[in-house]
Amino acid sequence: MRAVLAFFRAYPRRSLLVLAALVVAGTLEGISMTALLPVLSVALEHDSADANGVGGVALTLLRSIGLEPTLTSLLAMIVVGVTATSAVALLARREIGYTVAQVATDLRLQLLRSLVAARWEYYLRQPVGKLSNAMAGEASAASQAYLSATTMITSAIQAVAYSAVAFAVSWKATAAYVAAALVIAIALHSMVRLAKRAGKRSTKMMTQLLTGLYDTLQSVKPLKAMGRENLADGVLAAQTLELNAATRRLVVAREGRKAIQQPIIAILMAAGTYVGVVLWNLPMSTVLVLMILLSRVLFNFGKVQADYQDLVGYESFYWSLRRTLDEAAREVEQLGGTVPPTLEREIAIEHVEFAYAGAPVLHDCSLQIPFGSFASIVGPSGAGKTTLIDLVVGLVRPQRGRILLDGVDLEEVELHAWRRMIGYVPQENLLLHDTVERN
Repeated sequence: MRAVLAFFRAYPRRSLLVLAALVVAGTLEGISMTALLPVLSVALEHDSADANGVGGVALTLLRSIGLEPTLTSLLAMIVVGVTATSAVALLARREIGYTVAQVATDLRLQLLRSLVAARWEYYLRQPVGKLSNAMAGEASAASQAYLSATTMITSAIQAVAYSAVAFAVSWKATAAYVAAALVIAIALHSMVRLAKRAGKRSTKMMTQLLTGLYDTLQSVKPLKAMGRENLADGVLAAQTLELNAATRRLVVAREGRKAIQQPIIAILMAAGTYVGVVLWNLPMSTVLVLMILLSRVLFNFGKVQADYQDLVGYESFYWSLRRTLDEAAREVEQLGGTVPPTLEREIAIEHVEFAYAGAPVLHDCSLQIPFGSFASIVGPSGAGKTTLIDLVVGLVRPQRGRILLDGVDLEEVELHAWRRMIGYVPQENLLLHDTVERN
């Protein structure tokens, strides 16, 4: 449920607008249902509409606008109420749809901007498959969590509206059914817990699978050249099977809840009809109205639990993406000082030392590169050639020593402006799957 609060804090105006529209829709639906008892009284018992109880609300409303409570006017009231409810609900659902799309868009843009602003050393530790999954799969699943949350609230409001009308018809029957609905929800909560665990497992295995897939695709050429394509299957098969198992558990939790819930509702409806007609001697019209209303109460209670089950399944994707965003935000790159960069004399490297994770790469390295000269750095793999260039560019910082541009320490230079002066050609060929112009 923390995800619901996070969404509502992130989109307060839209969420309040949706909530207000849903409350209005629920109220209109409840008012239209008050005409149901007088309609059935007239149709089944060939009697005039009773002005007492919940039916009196509909009769009073009709008389207040100058209409007699006939069967035609009562049916028209139901149709108008349902139509108005649908119109307001459509506005709410449209806003929900826009917000779902906006959630995914905002999360993707936040991730993109956080990654671009992060330190280079952060990238070196991140599997590309994990970041790709966060941008695509996790952002989409997180937006579905918002959809599940708002749908859950919609069902809850409808359940309250129907309960209020049913309570006015028979408070004893309504109280019994609401209590039964709560008992069903508690009894089926194990299915919700199963869905939550399966959702977390699915998130983890999807990240591992896409990370392994990206790494394997990077190695396709040597694997094919050596006839070792079968190794790719060995790398990815375990994650695929684990993901399959998590998906199965998620489906079992969802469908198991439905399979158990529906017979229980049928039993309750049958029992309620018997008690109302045989034991309480209620009029058939009252019993039918109660069963219609209470069936909607139970249905919406079931929807609340179903939507909550979907929410906890999607929620793990949101929190996984949130962790990636927070991690990238903590690794934001400090772009140095404010001195405008110049390169008119030389780049000087003085007694620089650098190590990756405690493994020394450069030790007491000093070098001068005069302006306008051509310098070639030669050495075996791992000698620190690329690291030296990364230090000059400012992608990493020396742990000891300093780098000077025309005598100014790189720490004092406006780093972004310095990088704008550089033409950088990486060791690996980089071609976008796009047009020549884009490349």
